[in-house]
Amino acid sequence: MEPRNILSSLKKQNPDNVSIRRDIVGVTSTHHTFCIAHAFVSKEKEENYHWVLERVKDMLDKCMEPRVIITDRDLALMNACCKVFSHASRYLCRWHISENIAKHCKASFSYGDWKKFKGRWGNLCDSSSPEIYDYNYNRLYQQLVADNRQSKGH
Repeated sequence: MEPRNILSSLKKQNPDNVSIRRDIVGVTSTHHTFCIAHAFVSKEKEENYHWVLERVKDMLDKCMEPRVIITDRDLALMNACCKVFSHASRYLCRWHISENIAKHCKASFSYGDWKKFKGRWGNLCDSSSPEIYDYNYNRLYQQLVADNRQSKGH
């Protein structure tokens, strides 16, 4: 059994007594990630994240403080990031957003429509300017309107 599976199994048996590993990574200009730190937290609470982020901040020079922080939608982590790295812009992780869309919306699409949606969603996320974003947004919106009309038989 792999270590991550051991932690998952232990967490299911006793959720209050197992640490959760959190990876803190950086991203290069070529979209490659690199490890900055690992932290094990016993509970996903704001004060635990605050402590971890303070240790990371202590480790980094002032010139190396993050300008952008990307997280999943863990509110405790988001709040701790706001307090420790108050000048950093904060965004939600594209991968987590896409997973959430799939979890809640995929069943509403036919296979072909889902593939089209995912392609247009990817284009929207990859937009390189506000004008291209608006164009991709309108294409995605029109596809959803057309698919909705088609599913209702209009």
